[in-house]
Amino acid sequence: MYSNSKEYEESRRLLIEAIATAKAKENQLARRLFNKILRLPSTSEQTAEAHYWLSEISQDSEEKRNHLELALGYNPAHHLARKKLAILNGKLHETEIIDPNYLHPDIATPPIASEGNRFVCNNCGGTLTYSPDGENLICEYCESEIRITTNGKVSETDFVIGISTTAGHKRAVSMQSFECNACQVIFLLQPETLSLTCPYCDSTYTINSLKTSQLLPPEGIIPFDIERDEIEKIILHWVRSKRISKKPHFKEFTGIYHPVWTFDISGVVKWKGDITQVDRFYTDSNQKHFIFDDILIPACKQKPIKFQEILSGYKTTDIIPFSHEYITNWIAETYTVTMSDAAIEAHSEAFIKAKSLLEKQDNFRHHRNISYSSTGLIIEDFKLILVPIWLGVYIFSGHQYNVTINGKTGDIRGELPPTRLESFTTWLLKSKSN
Repeated sequence: MYSNSKEYEESRRLLIEAIATAKAKENQLARRLFNKILRLPSTSEQTAEAHYWLSEISQDSEEKRNHLELALGYNPAHHLARKKLAILNGKLHETEIIDPNYLHPDIATPPIASEGNRFVCNNCGGTLTYSPDGENLICEYCESEIRITTNGKVSETDFVIGISTTAGHKRAVSMQSFECNACQVIFLLQPETLSLTCPYCDSTYTINSLKTSQLLPPEGIIPFDIERDEIEKIILHWVRSKRISKKPHFKEFTGIYHPVWTFDISGVVKWKGDITQVDRFYTDSNQKHFIFDDILIPACKQKPIKFQEILSGYKTTDIIPFSHEYITNWIAETYTVTMSDAAIEAHSEAFIKAKSLLEKQDNFRHHRNISYSSTGLIIEDFKLILVPIWLGVYIFSGHQYNVTINGKTGDIRGELPPTRLESFTTWLLKSKSN
C-alpha cells in the first residue's frame, strides 16, 4: 500500500502511527501527525490516506467533505473515501450498506407484487404487438397504432453505491420469472403467458404459475430493428459469402431480449520498466489516464452461440429507457451473473485495453520488463440493459447449424457447414484410419 522509497519512509512510518492513534480515539494527537505527513514528501496514496483519516476524526461535515474530496483528488481509486462522500452527500444511507461476506438469501419484508400489463387495442380488443422500429404498438387485427413514449435519458447507478448495497450482490425488485429446468436460463414473463419453448434447448413448458423473484430491473433497452422476414435473407447472404452455394432449409427463429451489464471505467494505469539508451539500462516509470465508456459484459452464464463476437456491434447510443411495452410478445431473459461479478470482468477488460493502447506507443519499443498496475482504474457507473438477438437453426445436407443474429444491425455469427475441401479431408482421414 505504501511506497518503500527512502524518500517517503518518514511519511510511511508516521502514517502507520497516526492511523493507530486515530483508531485509539486520540484525535488531537492523530490530527497533528496527519498534518505533519501532509508537510513531508509523500506519495499520492499516502497523502490521500492522510486526508481520508482527517475526515474520519473531524466532527464538522464541511471539513469532512473537504478532506474526502482531497483524498479522491490524490487517489481517485480510494474506495472508502468514495463511499463516505456518497453517505455525506445523501446518495447512500448507512442502513443500506451490507456486509458482502454475509448476505441474507431472503428479504424480510414482503415483496412488492409485479404488475402485469396486458396490451390490448382500444378499438377492437385485439392483441397489440411491438413494432420492430421501437416506437409503436400495432394491433394484429385492425392495424391501429399506439405511440410508445419514453421518459428521456437512461439512468446509471453509481458503482460505490451499488456495490455497497444489495443491488450489487443480489436481487432487488419483485418480478415474475420462469426458469428452464434443462439449461437454467431465467425468463421474464408476462402474467398471461400460457406456454414457453426454451430457445436454447427446445424444452417446452406449460406455465401453470410464475415465480416471483427479487431481480434488478433493466434500466435500458435496445429495440429490434431486424424483422422476422429478413432473417432468411441474412443467413442466405452469409452462407454464400462463405462460398456455400447450396440453399439451406430454415427452422423457426426466436427473437429474444438478452441482458447485458454496462460499466463506465476511468482512472490511471501506472507502468515501469527498463529502457535502453546506448549500452546501459535504467528504470523508467509513468502513468496514463484512461476513460472507457460502456464496457459491455454478458449478464447470463448461458450465452447464445458466439454472442461475444456480436456484442461489440451494439451501440450504447441506441439505448432507450426500459418500458414493459418493448417486451410485449417477445421473450426476455434476466441476468444470472450479478453486477459485482460482472464488474470484476469489466475491470479486467478495461485493464487489457489500457495495456494494449500503452504498448502501441512508439517509446515502448525501447522498453523491456514492463509491469503495469490496474489499481488506479475505478468503476464509476453501471446499468443493466436488454439487447435484441435472433436465435435459430438452419439445415444443410441433413445437419442442423445454430446461429445468433444481432437484432439491431443484422450482424450474424454461428456454425457453418464444412466446405467441400473440409468434407474431403474428413473423409480421407476416416478412410486412412480404417
